[in-house]
Amino acid sequence: MRPIGLGFQTAGHATLICYDGGPVLATDPWLAGSSAWGSWQLTHDVPHEQRDAVEACPFLWISQDRSDHLHVPTLEGLSKRGRTALVPDHRGGRLAARLERLGLATRVLRDGEWVDLSDRIRVMSIGDVLLQAVLLVEIGGRLIVNTNEAGDRGVRALLQRTICNYEISYLLSGSGHEVPCVLTVDDDDRPCVAPPPPGPLGVGIETLMGLLGVTYFVPLSRMRRHAREDSAWANPHMLSALAHHDRFWLEDKEVLPPFVHWDFESGGITVLDPAENLDPPQPAVVHGDDWSEGLSPEESALLDGYIRGVTHLVGSLDEVTFVVGGEAHHIPLSGGTGRGLRVEAPRASLMDAIREEKLDEFLRAGFAKVRLVGAWETRDPSALFPDVMPFLALAEAGVAKTPEEIGAHVADYQARGLTSLAAAGVEGQRLVRVLEPYTGAAIGQERGQR
Repeated sequence: MRPIGLGFQTAGHATLICYDGGPVLATDPWLAGSSAWGSWQLTHDVPHEQRDAVEACPFLWISQDRSDHLHVPTLEGLSKRGRTALVPDHRGGRLAARLERLGLATRVLRDGEWVDLSDRIRVMSIGDVLLQAVLLVEIGGRLIVNTNEAGDRGVRALLQRTICNYEISYLLSGSGHEVPCVLTVDDDDRPCVAPPPPGPLGVGIETLMGLLGVTYFVPLSRMRRHAREDSAWANPHMLSALAHHDRFWLEDKEVLPPFVHWDFESGGITVLDPAENLDPPQPAVVHGDDWSEGLSPEESALLDGYIRGVTHLVGSLDEVTFVVGGEAHHIPLSGGTGRGLRVEAPRASLMDAIREEKLDEFLRAGFAKVRLVGAWETRDPSALFPDVMPFLALAEAGVAKTPEEIGAHVADYQARGLTSLAAAGVEGQRLVRVLEPYTGAAIGQERGQR
């Protein structure tokens, strides 16, 4: 295959490789192995050509502090000399600090500012209140919009204004069918899976592309599957990349496969066909988990302090119970809502998540069983939004746990003036309702939205 002079490739789970006379930028590199306590693996191998290209990139973009995007084994395996990790301006600075501890030079990209990486490549970062980010990449007059796993938290208007300035644009996104992650179970321990969106996925992609005005769509940030025996329950519920083509009829737009090689100078696009990863799911013990192990008194106390430190959980739930090694550890809270959580989990990975402040990611890994106790509207994972998962993300990735810290966090993103939760659809409106008490004012149209 001819080397790219100017263009891009996609590989792995969420990796975009951009070229200008050679490799310049790679996003969220995860080249081999598992992530999330062994629960995730890549659906396809990353070919040696793409691995070499990532190694040659002077710039990396790391979008968020989750292990399928900040993949420590991959980053540890890359040389550090002459390489800079670019990160969004996420409040709290945790992402940049983690990368610096890995020996990488880091540069925080201020929201909404173009930064030149080469003669014909520049980038713009846009972070959001839940510590996700969109990356815009201009390559030789074409625009790539990498929304990754960031939902529309009010960034659409900015994207529309930017995209309309380009004749050719590409949307790289995990949008569409929500991948089952959190394992919520009913009283008989059966998984409760949220129903898929109505209608074929291609119709939804058509609508999204029409709203934004992009020319091409590439499924990104969805090329992973569950790799542990205790999380493999979710694999049958995951859609293949081909589902994005279902009932897609627009003649002036196109949905591309997940792995492509696009050379802008030759005008040639090559569909890549990496080997599928067919490794069977592994037992939990391979990843250091023994479900029969119980908590020590010190670990129980650490759990208590951790949960009570996330003040929104204290005011939203009556109790959180962790069942570890068959023993229940109750953490009474003061929510008065008639709602509680019962989390059955293996000790080793649970306590690693607590020490690393990654309970949000731990629950999303899909092997801990979460039972919704009491007056919840539904038993599927959507019930955990907006009172649980967003506030774990704020507390952990954003270092915002107390009411004062949460208020300052939201106010910071409002003041940046690039996103508007009030314009972010149903999900955004639900988030607005739980965040407004912390701001002391209505979360309305933010500056910069017209």
